[in-house]
Amino acid sequence: MQDIQKRIEINELLRIYGALLTKRQHDILSRRYTDDLSFGEIAAEFDITRQAVLNFENKAISSLRKYEKRLGVYEREQKIKSMLEKTFVDEHARQALYEVFS
Repeated sequence: MQDIQKRIEINELLRIYGALLTKRQHDILSRRYTDDLSFGEIAAEFDITRQAVLNFENKAISSLRKYEKRLGVYEREQKIKSMLEKTFVDEHARQALYEVFS
């Protein structure tokens, strides 16, 4: 279950802050967390070692978390979604608002 939560968190942080990463960091994280490729598959695609993929991933995730700690966009989105969920009982209204914030 933690793996799924981590995957969701990384994908959301990548969506919000991905443009702040280097192109290579963004591409590797995207291939790993959006496309669900293994270290070996990514290494072959980028012609680097699996260790290099892991290093790129760790550095990129660290950067994303630093951006979130400083800016807090993801946390605010989560709070807004939670408030909307509690406020709106009408499923259609809730769904429309989720689309706006997703």
